[in-house]
Amino acid sequence: MKSVSFLAASALALASAQPVLARPVDRSTLDALMDKADAFDTGSDPKAGMVLYENAVAEAKRIYPAGHPAIAAARQGIAMAYAAQGKMDDAARVVAEIQPVLEKAGPAHLKALAGTYNVRGFIAHYRSNLDEALPAFSTSLAIERGLAKGRPTLDLAKALANLAGINWEAGKQEQTLALNAEAIAMGKALTPVPGDIAIWYANRAAYLHSLGRSDDAVSAAREGIAISETLLPKGHPAVSNLHANLGALLVRQGKPNTAVPYLRQAFEAIEAVNGAPNQNSAAMRAMMATALSDAGNYEQALAFLDQAIGVIEKQLGPESNRALQSQEVRALALMRLGRFDEALAGQQKVLEVRDRRLSAQHRDRMSGRGMLARIALAKGDLALAEKTMREGVALRTAAAPPQHPDLLAERALLLLVQSRASSRPRDEILADANDILARAKANVAANPAAELTIVARGTFQYLAEVYQRIGAVEVAFEAQQWTVRGSVDSAAALAAQRRAASRDPATAALFEQRRKLGAERASAMAAIEVQLASPKAGFDPAAANANLTRLDTEIARVDADLAARKIDAGQLPTVGLADARAQLAKGELFLQITPSYDRFIVTAVGPAATLQYVSTADLHAVQRTVARLRRALDPAAAAVPFDAAAAAELYRALVSPRLDKELRRTRHLQVSAHGALGAVPFALLAMDAKGSAFLTDRMAVTRLAGPPRRAAAAGSAPAALMFGIGATEAAGVPGGPSVRRGQVEGLDRLPPLPDAAGELAGIAGAVGAERPMILTGAAATESALANARIRPGTVLAFATHGLVSGEYEGLSEPALLLSPAGDDDGLLTASEIARLDLPASWVILSACNTAAGSGPDAPSLSGLAQAFILAGADTILATHWPVRDDIARAVTTGTLRHAAAGDAPANALRKAIAEVRKGPIEGAANPALWASFELVRP
Repeated sequence: MKSVSFLAASALALASAQPVLARPVDRSTLDALMDKADAFDTGSDPKAGMVLYENAVAEAKRIYPAGHPAIAAARQGIAMAYAAQGKMDDAARVVAEIQPVLEKAGPAHLKALAGTYNVRGFIAHYRSNLDEALPAFSTSLAIERGLAKGRPTLDLAKALANLAGINWEAGKQEQTLALNAEAIAMGKALTPVPGDIAIWYANRAAYLHSLGRSDDAVSAAREGIAISETLLPKGHPAVSNLHANLGALLVRQGKPNTAVPYLRQAFEAIEAVNGAPNQNSAAMRAMMATALSDAGNYEQALAFLDQAIGVIEKQLGPESNRALQSQEVRALALMRLGRFDEALAGQQKVLEVRDRRLSAQHRDRMSGRGMLARIALAKGDLALAEKTMREGVALRTAAAPPQHPDLLAERALLLLVQSRASSRPRDEILADANDILARAKANVAANPAAELTIVARGTFQYLAEVYQRIGAVEVAFEAQQWTVRGSVDSAAALAAQRRAASRDPATAALFEQRRKLGAERASAMAAIEVQLASPKAGFDPAAANANLTRLDTEIARVDADLAARKIDAGQLPTVGLADARAQLAKGELFLQITPSYDRFIVTAVGPAATLQYVSTADLHAVQRTVARLRRALDPAAAAVPFDAAAAAELYRALVSPRLDKELRRTRHLQVSAHGALGAVPFALLAMDAKGSAFLTDRMAVTRLAGPPRRAAAAGSAPAALMFGIGATEAAGVPGGPSVRRGQVEGLDRLPPLPDAAGELAGIAGAVGAERPMILTGAAATESALANARIRPGTVLAFATHGLVSGEYEGLSEPALLLSPAGDDDGLLTASEIARLDLPASWVILSACNTAAGSGPDAPSLSGLAQAFILAGADTILATHWPVRDDIARAVTTGTLRHAAAGDAPANALRKAIAEVRKGPIEGAANPALWASFELVRP
């Protein structure tokens, strides 16, 4: 039978084997029965596997005497089948009877002995006995390594994967990742590649996510799907589970829209094979409901939950963990629909069951109180919200270290409730907020190259509002900056470390020491997370906390050593209000708008004063307005009147009367707006109720990646140097290399861009470039760009398709479509761009969606524009949605022409758009055609 991939092992010495002499017998029938049993997937049908092995045992007993190792070898399959059915006592009895026989049997039966130790380890793991499970799985792996003799084998790969799993539960995260990687590499080296690799990839994604490496987890899941779909039939549970895991990861990353198609594909495949929903597909439907709810589709979420909960409760019971989790999602959807009393009643029932069934140290008891508090807060019952949050924080404080991210987020939310209710003295709130902020910053500093998790981002968001409400404007502004810390900051931190390390071996040693400390800290935190998910009596929280404190102290010491060398370990360089004001000239205004819990925090900085407030508009209402506005801006909507009321509604939701007065005196607006607001060009907001006066009619607008760190209005005039690339051969060519390699589906359906070469020539003319370098067709490759020497001041222009992840299967990050050649796949991704040296004064991205991020869920500036900032570009002209060729050519060439004549970049774009709106191009007055363009600067 196919051995069941249970969990894991370590690596211990193998006891010496004693040879057993056997009389000559005819084994042909026994070998056939064993081959049939070994080929069967017992994990999918343990009872059928049991029958096959019982037949083999009967034949072994017929031809061999009692106590012969061949009988024990056949019974090893019986033990595994018992274990697969959950009959652990029966499995343990068989193992106890056959293990001594097999240990004395000699080399001929080592394979059965390895399987026996594997079952023994699985039984011990099932009984939560890691002390016995580790050596059992270790011995199984040691035997398999000896049998493999340096060659890749399926059983060795399975043993590696099992060992990875048990090491994870033992808190040995680095060993886990190494063993799991070895299992995957071995699986890929086998012919054929085993279907088990889907499970190993799913495990890897789970490991990485638990370590806070969410982007790496998503990449692992995507790679696993790409490989598994070529190995396993459509609807196979392993592939469906990978789709579901990827969907769940994306939901936890705050990307519910991107998650929906993966989750739908998962449960539809399971139900197509099964003929009806089962508990597995119902759990996937529950996660689908979570994604729909997070995306604002609450009625749909309830419909999915009503079906899923019935199946889960019937098969697992109404008090099962999955049933309670589904009821919690239902309460969230009811809350979003304003059905607060139903939501409160449902969540209180969930809490009652958990309080009765779970240990006080279990995380679900804590998070459940957080959910109840959120419902109470949405209803406006601040007293209930504060009472419930106090209970949850008390439970979490007793079970988790003070720097645990979930504890910090819950403490911050409690402070937010108290600041709204004015139920606690200001000085106490300030002191508590300062403590939370310091710990949250230290968590980020422990691994500055990692993405900010959704929990950590929430902590900074809540603190920004808390500080604003108690009048600590300066610290609120700092918290806002931490709130919008993005992938460009992470990549910049990593790049800074690499540059410093490359210059000095001693510095490199310090960074390596810091990396190891960070990995050890992540492992320690993951072990605590395992304890919170499944509390065990032997866990010592005081020792775990002391270990984390030690690691934080050592990291701080290494950072001090780096600081003494004048090297930044990669912290976020926040800017104070005074420094921000110093970058502004008369007539300029900087706006920082960030999400809070259910509102937006708005900080407006002028040359002489600062205005800061919490928006009155609900965050979810603003998100709905943004979605409505984006629908009106779809290129297909260019033939119908623009929804100007939505543009005016969004302006009123964000801009207070006092800020409105300041804006009417502003000539240049610099804005850093994130969350849903990253999907809308701010120049399009309408200042009057009728929507007839856009911001661009009154002022120039620049989108900034963060607060102004230098004079943003100045910019660089385009030099008479131009490097253009476009009119690629990949678009519209069925079966191009990118498609054939299975990397991204759908690229062959992209339309050609006939005016791309003309647009690049027009840009060269606009900047007066005498000898422009323009690469089109087969010459427009990644290698050509990477090998080009882009001189400072160059205008770098792309006239091609911009691709957004989530729109194309297999695309995990934004990319520009170039021509494939050799090893180049024709996809210039954001991460590849960020590693290039491109000190261009202007980057022209007149392709589709180049100001967009990684999909509809992405924060502002997480896409291609951000990557070019990291590569050294000064000014990026990008687009939010697909642009018509004639419009793109008119806006880009007009902008560069005005900039070359001396206009500041933002004003140059404003003039170019005004000319297009008033010019002869048909339909150009509709914002769906001209408003896509936005200027982005560091």
